[in-house]
Amino acid sequence: LLVPLAARLNELLVSGHGLDPAIPLHAAHHSAVFLLSLIALLLLRTRKAASIIHCKTDQLSFIVLAKSWWEKRLPDTSRNGYMESRVVIVLLLLGFVASAAESLCRRNPGGGFDVLVKVGIAVMVVTGPSTAATMILFVVQCWALNFLTNAKGSFEIAPSLTAFLWRQSIRHVFFATNHGCAFNKLQYSSAFIATMEFMFASGGLSLFLNTFGWEILGLMLVWRTNNKQVWQWYCFLQLLETAWSCISVTVMRRHLMVWAIFAPRFLFAGIFLILNVVGQGIDVSV
Repeated sequence: LLVPLAARLNELLVSGHGLDPAIPLHAAHHSAVFLLSLIALLLLRTRKAASIIHCKTDQLSFIVLAKSWWEKRLPDTSRNGYMESRVVIVLLLLGFVASAAESLCRRNPGGGFDVLVKVGIAVMVVTGPSTAATMILFVVQCWALNFLTNAKGSFEIAPSLTAFLWRQSIRHVFFATNHGCAFNKLQYSSAFIATMEFMFASGGLSLFLNTFGWEILGLMLVWRTNNKQVWQWYCFLQLLETAWSCISVTVMRRHLMVWAIFAPRFLFAGIFLILNVVGQGIDVSV
């Protein structure tokens, strides 16, 4: 029940994803909401820490991110939170480099979890204050799904059904965060989280992470369950989704709205499939 309940709460109560925090139209942008959510995430990071250094840097990222979002809500335009956003990005980059080095040296068995947390923080940075509350609800869903994935006895369910629940939850959070399989749903403001000027490389990377970050996060979560059957079913469902999208765009190729609806949907399905293929390649190599 936690999985659909958290999904419904996210859909009903959390809004304003990808929008400027200065817009006072969304409750999730209120300081009390995102500060309490960040505090909860900070405490959760304390409870499961594979490395004390990564734990402290991630907690520092939450604190600096809170200051950045706070400043972006202020009427004083000279305090725009850009410097704090840059600090968080630098901390994440250093953390990724350190995790990669530790993995190569086999010094940190829990390094995968550290990378997972950093990807989640990066998604939060490029999506805005609303993501803090969404992340709390998503963590609840993932905890429940991880329990079902590794359950035995009377709680055990078929791997295909478990993979379907993972797929639906991850796809739901994609749409619940105001994304969609259409170009007019791209959250272009994510390219300006740390600067007022558009930079092609950093802006494109921010937009990509904003759009497909939840899919990447979901792939990492399913892979970390260490359940090969669930992982294979999960990738098969994505392949099936892409195949049906290919069929639909082929059948509707003469439709008036093919370039507005069916072609973008096919493009997004293709990118989702590429991410899954990359995940499969990493799984085979590891």
